[in-house]
This record gives sequence, C-alpha cells and structure tokens, in this order.
Amino acid sequence: MSDCLDVLENSPEVSLLDKRLAAWVRLQNIVDDWSKSVGLINSHVELSLKGFERQLQKWREAAEPGVINSKFS
Repeated sequence: MSDCLDVLENSPEVSLLDKRLAAWVRLQNIVDDWSKSVGLINSHVELSLKGFERQLQKWREAAEPGVINSKFS
C-alpha cells in the first residue's frame, strides 16, 4: 500500500484530491497502528500517545500545503 500512496503523492499526473486521499490514508494507518498498540499494552498508553503525536506531526509536515488544510471534498 505504501508504494501506491507514494505514487499518489509524488506523480505529476495526480490531482490535489489524489494527494489528499493519500494523506488521509496515511493518517488512518497511523491511527490503526496506534490503536492496536494501545489495546495490547495498556500500561504504556502515555508513551504510546507521545509516539502517536510524533507520527501525526511527521504526517502534517510531509503533506504539501493545501493537502490536509482544506475540507476533504
């Protein structure tokens, strides 16, 4: 899936909506990974949350301007 998202984010032929879709799918993957780890290790929720926050920040920084700053429409 990562390869497909890379194409959607980097190909010159794709639209802004394609890039937005890729950004939102990456966000969903981060949330899914985080929720699985929290469910398995409840005693480490705070540490896991900090890692989740770092991943969200990297996701925001990796997106081109306008990709995640607008409504998904």
